[in-house]
Amino acid sequence: MTNIFAAPLLLGWLLAGCGGGGGGGSSSTAPAAPDPEGAWLSFTVSQPEITGYVGESVPFTITATSSRTFAKPFNVAVIDGSGSITTDVTVTALSDLRYRADLMTSPTLASGPRQVNLEVRVCEDNPVVCQQPLPGSPWHVPVQMNLKSTAEAAKRLTLSESAVNLTAYPGQPVYLDLAATISGDLVGQRYQIKIIAPSDLITVGDVSGMTKDGFHTRLTSAAGLAVGNYSGKVEVRLCRDDPAVCHQPVPGSPWILPLTLAVQATSNQGGLVAVPGLVAWSTYQGNAAHTGYVPASFDATKFTRRWQVPTVANAAGIDHGHSGVAIDHGMVYLTVYDSTQGYVLAAMNEDSGAQAWRAPLGLGLAATAPAVANGQVYTLSATASAASFSTYDQRNGALLGKTGISSELPVAMAPNVVGTDVYFATVNSGTPYLSKFSSLGNKFAWRQFGGVSNQARTPAVDARNIYGYSGGQLKGYNLGTGAEAWSIVDPDYSQVFVREGTVIVADARVLFWQQNRLVAFDVAQRSVAWSVKGTPIGEPAYANGVVYATNGVGRVLEARAAADGALMWTMQLPGYDDFERVVVTRNLAFLSAPTGTVAVDLSTHQVVWRYPFGGELGISSNGILYILDTVGTLSAINLQ
Repeated sequence: MTNIFAAPLLLGWLLAGCGGGGGGGSSSTAPAAPDPEGAWLSFTVSQPEITGYVGESVPFTITATSSRTFAKPFNVAVIDGSGSITTDVTVTALSDLRYRADLMTSPTLASGPRQVNLEVRVCEDNPVVCQQPLPGSPWHVPVQMNLKSTAEAAKRLTLSESAVNLTAYPGQPVYLDLAATISGDLVGQRYQIKIIAPSDLITVGDVSGMTKDGFHTRLTSAAGLAVGNYSGKVEVRLCRDDPAVCHQPVPGSPWILPLTLAVQATSNQGGLVAVPGLVAWSTYQGNAAHTGYVPASFDATKFTRRWQVPTVANAAGIDHGHSGVAIDHGMVYLTVYDSTQGYVLAAMNEDSGAQAWRAPLGLGLAATAPAVANGQVYTLSATASAASFSTYDQRNGALLGKTGISSELPVAMAPNVVGTDVYFATVNSGTPYLSKFSSLGNKFAWRQFGGVSNQARTPAVDARNIYGYSGGQLKGYNLGTGAEAWSIVDPDYSQVFVREGTVIVADARVLFWQQNRLVAFDVAQRSVAWSVKGTPIGEPAYANGVVYATNGVGRVLEARAAADGALMWTMQLPGYDDFERVVVTRNLAFLSAPTGTVAVDLSTHQVVWRYPFGGELGISSNGILYILDTVGTLSAINLQ
């Protein structure tokens, strides 16, 4: 096939071509040796190598410079025997002796490097036959080209998900935030975006957050779907023209994600089966060390919702960190707020979610989440004039004892239980108190003022010490007397930051986080072992020598060696929620944000499960994950 663009030169150029695109390598026409008589005309190619991607036409220019003029008119032809350029040629006169030709590579070229030898003819007659060439004609202009493959083009856009896998429940749509990151030479280019999904399964939200570096959207499952499994695909298009038709796709487009949507039954209440080795989730983060670790492995493909129930209109102090669950002997215990009764201690049956009993704590100022052990439930509550520590029977909610603690307010989190002893922190007129209560004698073993501050939350306990953080120091207290035994100064402590967590005993290290940093103390050496800063760092969990914490405004999960803080691995968490709660098992990390919970495989660092509700977390000895959200909805997830 021959394509011709013709005009008198030096008023225009003619282009003749034949053939189509081919593989890499040189063109079939080898350049002849230069004719010395043609030195009056020289050519300059705009780039040493024309680079682009398969499927697109890459613009480039050739500038012709003449050192002489001719009396007779003449014509020019550019001959491309390899089909490497299109017929879309424009010529611009830069001066009387300089002209520029704008050319485009063919969109049909295959990937790989090649040298294309363009033949330039200047003739007094028709340059296609050129029986009257000007001196030196023809000239041969080598053009280096290197086109990258479609696969290479596709790498310039990275999606936050490799597949869209959603689990929903009848009448409860779930969503997934899909983010795209733009890189390489695609940054700053102009294109239109369209995301396509089966409309009967998925609603695609508006594309938002658009910058030169990316964009994101929200995919929401249809609300009216029946129980069953559905599949399809999600297509992300970037187009130079209308993306509804996309006749001019950006190289690499479209990006295809497989879609699976499982709509599960509202509840799955098989028999409760104890997991070997698991014990009660007794207090904040599950145990006296506050590690958030459960020594068991679970298969995410077997997770099902057991039940979901509302507790009351508003759960107690969830937005202030006062909430949480305690789980023991087939019951879930939590503190909620009732508009008529005030704070209420509630017990829910693990099997069905049915409420077993309620015990009013009174119309007070505050109440803690419960702790459990020894067949008892422990909680603190306070009114405007007095505060009390109360003990209830786990089976029926009967009040076993109530001890006044003057006008002290309980510190945010649940009491801590070790054996038959209960430890908790309170504050009275700005003065912190640390207390030990014996459930055997139903009386205080000791009380010490000046202990754990109200920002340091509930103390952590092991066989050697009680641990608390106060005024920029990690402090150790004597188990027998409550007296301060030692302290370690934290040189980077800042009173400016108000977000602080609790102390975590991580074997040879004790951890503490404060808004934008995580610090580890070496108790044996009475020193700071290491610290890291973030934006900000969230409450960590600890298991088997590894500290798991969220960073990057709660959107990154980091795994660090507890010994020295070395970063072992990191992963970007899905969507745009701020994940703050972390609970770990042998093989999974459960992370919760206000609007959702995910499970991350600790080996592959991939999200393997999602749930459309988030909040405080706990795992029972029966292998059930509990999620208590900010409006008091309690979800139970079968993990086995």
